[in-house]
Amino acid sequence: MTDYYNFGYSEQNGNWIQPFQNNSPELYQNVNRQQNTTPVTLSWIINARAPEKLSKLDMLRDKIFGPPEDDDGYKTILNNVVGVIQPGSLCAIMGASGAGKTTLLNILNFRERSNLVIESDIRVNGRPVDFKEISKYSGYVKQNDIFIGVMTVKEWLTFQTFLRMGDDYTADEKYDRVDEVISQCNLIKAQDSYIGMGDQMKGISGGEKRRLAFATEIITNPPLLFCDEPTSGLDAYMAIGLVDIMYEQARSGKTIICTIHQPSTQIYEKFDTLCLLSEGRVAFLGSRVEAPAYFTRIGYQCPSNYNPADYFISILAIPAAFREEGIARANRICDSFQQSEFQANILQSVNMLHGSYQNFDDTYDEDDGFKASIFEQFKWLLWRNFIIDLRTPITSTILLVQVLFIGVFFGLIYLDLKLDEKGVLNTIGVIFITMMNVGFIFLFPILNTFIGEMPVFYRDHKDKLYSTFVYYISKQIAEFPKYFLMSFILITIIYWMANIRNDAGVYFSILFTFILSIQVSISFAYFLSVVSGDINVATSIAGPILIPLILFAGFFLNNESTPDYFIWIKYLSWFYYTFDSVMIELWTTYDKYGSIPCSNRTTIYKGNVCNNTLCYDSGYSVLDQYKISSSNLGRNIPLLFVIMIVFRVLGYVFLKIKTRKF
Repeated sequence: MTDYYNFGYSEQNGNWIQPFQNNSPELYQNVNRQQNTTPVTLSWIINARAPEKLSKLDMLRDKIFGPPEDDDGYKTILNNVVGVIQPGSLCAIMGASGAGKTTLLNILNFRERSNLVIESDIRVNGRPVDFKEISKYSGYVKQNDIFIGVMTVKEWLTFQTFLRMGDDYTADEKYDRVDEVISQCNLIKAQDSYIGMGDQMKGISGGEKRRLAFATEIITNPPLLFCDEPTSGLDAYMAIGLVDIMYEQARSGKTIICTIHQPSTQIYEKFDTLCLLSEGRVAFLGSRVEAPAYFTRIGYQCPSNYNPADYFISILAIPAAFREEGIARANRICDSFQQSEFQANILQSVNMLHGSYQNFDDTYDEDDGFKASIFEQFKWLLWRNFIIDLRTPITSTILLVQVLFIGVFFGLIYLDLKLDEKGVLNTIGVIFITMMNVGFIFLFPILNTFIGEMPVFYRDHKDKLYSTFVYYISKQIAEFPKYFLMSFILITIIYWMANIRNDAGVYFSILFTFILSIQVSISFAYFLSVVSGDINVATSIAGPILIPLILFAGFFLNNESTPDYFIWIKYLSWFYYTFDSVMIELWTTYDKYGSIPCSNRTTIYKGNVCNNTLCYDSGYSVLDQYKISSSNLGRNIPLLFVIMIVFRVLGYVFLKIKTRKF
């Protein structure tokens, strides 16, 4: 069986012991079974390049004379960066802007690597890993916090806990873990407060949000944590409080690596391991305590009463006014480190850790699925959607006001229509204008809410909280009752105020058709939300797409008058099938009520002429005027269902494709 190296904890002396050889892969399997309590040693060898951003002058030069022979269009971001971090370490990656701090952190946790050409060998306890493997026993605290602002701190952590810990734990154990994490991250006072939505809803402070982000990632007690600028944007007090929490977590055995920019002396002294970068090279990697003495030996003594972090960054920075001098100094420092005993010890440890594994071990637990069952995912997503709807009544209130206003306004315009030659045209007018408006007013709320949730969805999906399918379906099921009720209210108000037909059968058939049409518009909104990914783009293109579909619905342009080269638009328009169906449902049932009144009637073929105004013999003559066949109803309703399903399936497919990019 393949050997590998690991780090262990010595209960005898309370210290982390040196690497030892272990012949059983069970230790790695325990990472998953025991909620990732196994200590982690992270080691790496990394080279990375990125496409070079050229000035306009350089681009013109390359276009005329061609690029230099030694220029392949890429610049080095990380140059032979070798390192190892042991369990229980709180490591700070520091350096001036552009030194490669965030790039190194992102490469180590296999995130946000697009546009980079990477040559790397990253290992956990000597084992080669990729994103799937490292995600099983690591957490990642981003610089930008992403939350559902209308949830409380405890609700947020409860949702995260039940989906992250999965079905191996009882509900009581999960609730206990929520309370434990809240206590560890000093969020007890804020646990029942809303997270907040900027100016829209007052919530917890910036420091509490950052602690909440940290709490989210330690729910499963991962042995490895990556933090990107955790103290950014926090005042000194909040920053120290957060680093204290990180320090305590490291003392419990976690390996914590974070980028940090110019920490205060008090924060700096909380770190036990320091990684300094300059121009993509390692200037120092070792004990924070030993760093000042090392830099003194190579000719850079930190002044007394001076923050070492500020001093190290200042000597590694590349001032624009003295660029060549700064680069030369940084290269001397990095070259010195390459010859130091620190680098020799790192290389020895890395070679030992990396030398025992050549490929993946088949006995490793390869389960990379979601922790929670589909039922649990579905249940908690519905719960979250319910909370969002309950605490953002403004969205539903605005929609209800729109529905009531449009319903009553149109109802008053077409109040109590009389069924004569004028009433026929007015009835058809109210049908069409109702269809057109419901196509728009239910579209834009979907665009706003669905696109707004996309960042949370992408983050949760990457963290394996729930599947794309469950999220997509649960979102639609959760919103269906609201839009069904709004549709019912709008159609009912207009139908009965306009006195379209005092017939329950006709009312319910028309109501069904309109609700189905509205669901098609909503399906289109889901599809458009996913494809565009941006509310401004979505709203900009929605109108130009919908207007031609409405134009060829059969009201403005007779069905037989549609140009052949635009006929395909008509058959893609759900407004065409809706208008066609409602006209059939209304006028094919009219004859049992008698003929349509018309004064001074002069009979002509399938119609009458009175004072140069067209009159109708029957409901069928109305359909004939608009070139609508009563047999189309059996085609229209199924096609509306088909279009609705196609839009929703396409929305899911595009969403699935997009998740691969995040």
